[in-house]
Amino acid sequence: MRNTITIALLLILGLSSCKDDRNTIAENKAKIFSELYNQENIKSEYFNIDARTDTTLITKNGSKYRIYANSFELEQNDSTQIIQIEIKEAINPIDFIIGNLTTISNDKILSSDGMLFIGASINDSLINLKDGKEIGIMFPTSKLDEEMLIFEGIKDSTSINWINQKDILNQELKELEESYKTITIQFDYYYDPENDEFNDWLWKAERKIGDTYKSEFGNIEIIAISRDTVKLRENEKGLFIPEVITKKGENGFVEDFNTSYIFSVKKLGWANIDKFFNDPESKIVDLSLKVKNEDFSYVFTSLLLPNKNMYIPGYERMDGSFGFTHNDAEDLILPIGDIAYIMATSYIDDLPYFDLIEFEIRSKKEITLELKQTTAEELKNKLAEKIKQ
Repeated sequence: MRNTITIALLLILGLSSCKDDRNTIAENKAKIFSELYNQENIKSEYFNIDARTDTTLITKNGSKYRIYANSFELEQNDSTQIIQIEIKEAINPIDFIIGNLTTISNDKILSSDGMLFIGASINDSLINLKDGKEIGIMFPTSKLDEEMLIFEGIKDSTSINWINQKDILNQELKELEESYKTITIQFDYYYDPENDEFNDWLWKAERKIGDTYKSEFGNIEIIAISRDTVKLRENEKGLFIPEVITKKGENGFVEDFNTSYIFSVKKLGWANIDKFFNDPESKIVDLSLKVKNEDFSYVFTSLLLPNKNMYIPGYERMDGSFGFTHNDAEDLILPIGDIAYIMATSYIDDLPYFDLIEFEIRSKKEITLELKQTTAEELKNKLAEKIKQ
């Protein structure tokens, strides 16, 4: 009987110990993502707008947000109709890290050209877009990548998953503009309508009245440009696409479809300009991370490739080391020779610990980090100092 009691007591103590360990892991994980890495670290811009009128907002980054009248779900007894719009834009690798904005779509790695968040509230209460309404966005870029897609971000307390991808509108807008546009030209002597070089010049998005093309037969001048706006509005759903085409070059709309990513969103929250990472020069990489300290119940690890705008979360392997796929059987494919950073963060006694290292990606690489006590401010300063923008 004494042995039975002893075994039962040991079992109870064992269960209690397991419970304590699980609580410690949960608490440490909660601290990492509530106090160090979260979307509140991304600065917000706020705008007050009248919900009854069309409005264009321009952020410090130069992005344009086209919000149309009567697009939000409001209470009927709300007489003010003044809405506060919150916008966050994450456009560099440091933003991805401090905002915990990993570039993963389910189990696939993404390469990002920028992320954004749109929120709306009235009298401090969050509101949503009406079904079928949209917000049009023009997100500036130094070099347009037409392979980019627009993803919707689904965020929880520890991660974000990018899903429901759709095409950017740039190519569609170019084709639509030509189909609804008429250009009238005047020529000195002869005009060859089959001249491909001339036609390529004529239908460029930036063409305007007064532009002149010099040919061997004389000059050709554009004297009028018109668009069939009635037919355009009848045939194209929504407000944003017709407006971009009809007002291109006016009222803050872009002159050239190659200067911005143009798209619309039908839900508030996070959106990402991304493409699936598919680099033919990349190879399978055996990358392993070990953390010297053994006192941490939970360690958050991550891998950053700033040249590719990729930010990948890590996981703990069966052998106690850390990898950057989804399981031990999955291969990690990365661009050999690229510069990367590995980071590790944890908590002990309510104090954060952190370390990072810069390295060049090789076919096989073992890295060891030793986490040292820090503060949230010191951690951010170290990221800004070490990581090249």
